[in-house]
Amino acid sequence: MASAVARGVVTFLTVATALAVGGAITAYMPDKDEQERPFVRTGAGSDSVDARLFDAQVLGVRGGTKLAGGGAAHDTSGVWILVTVRVTAKKETSSVGYAALIDGDGRTFRATERVTLPVGGRLLQPGLPVRMELAFEVPKDVPLPLAIRLAEPPFELRVQAIAQIDLGLGAPDLALYAGNTDVLRLKETAVDGLPSGAPSASGGPA
Repeated sequence: MASAVARGVVTFLTVATALAVGGAITAYMPDKDEQERPFVRTGAGSDSVDARLFDAQVLGVRGGTKLAGGGAAHDTSGVWILVTVRVTAKKETSSVGYAALIDGDGRTFRATERVTLPVGGRLLQPGLPVRMELAFEVPKDVPLPLAIRLAEPPFELRVQAIAQIDLGLGAPDLALYAGNTDVLRLKETAVDGLPSGAPSASGGPA
């Protein structure tokens, strides 16, 4: 009888321990959103940041309240932030399908669709660095810091690599941009090292 009771106690303790361990493991397991979050690789200034299929580097930032992309100027009640980047595909043809700014509160602002930008349509050939300027519309009081995010897929970013580069802007920079009423014209996209208008690796003008 005592032996049966002992066996029962041992069985109970074994089951209880297994349930406790299982509960602890479940508590520490990340949920689906955590498991499928993008891999954000960060940098600042002129750092070259790896976005898996291409490397990205910020070359310059400017801003104002009027933007033209080949036609009439577009006003904004906020601020236009223009970021010049250099992107270089690695081992295979790629493209920048996603471009956005992320502010200090974690909000994102996709590249504008009010002018034509080289997002999604420009093929990057391996080893050829391409310089392009991207435009974003943000509020005048956007929380700092501001960083640019670049990735290859245009929409589905789960488990994808994102290059995130801090623009290094401060409140005085935003105030200067908010007071700039000169029309900003987008710089031409070009392969670095080739003169403007020269044939690019994809066969069209650079």
